[in-house]
Amino acid sequence: MKETIIDLILHGEPVGGSRYRGHGIDDPLSEKGWQQMWESVGEHSDWSRIISSPLLRCADFAKQLGESRKLPVTINDNLKEIGFGTWEGKTKAQLREERLVEFDAFYRDPVANTPENAENVMDFHTRIGAVFEDLR
Repeated sequence: MKETIIDLILHGEPVGGSRYRGHGIDDPLSEKGWQQMWESVGEHSDWSRIISSPLLRCADFAKQLGESRKLPVTINDNLKEIGFGTWEGKTKAQLREERLVEFDAFYRDPVANTPENAENVMDFHTRIGAVFEDLR
């Protein structure tokens, strides 16, 4: 059986800077984010394919990387980030000011203290886990 190696690459800085954006806000990469992404992959080319989240901050780079490395690119909806519900678009500073108790509770135990209207953390794990199960 051939060994499978999966490299996980986090997207670079999106337009709008640091704030909570799960799958409810689809900001593209900023110029700095594009630079971060190209620097992160460097000359690496041992991949056989690229699988990406459908979100612009991920998919746009994946498509360009696939084109430059002549690799197939698959966009998988189940790889989108966790949804942060009412936290979407907010900065940590805003949440500390507006929802301190909820913010602190989430960071103490995110499974039990999901933000309002957010995706359940265990559901997120199940969704992402299913992608890796399919890849095996």
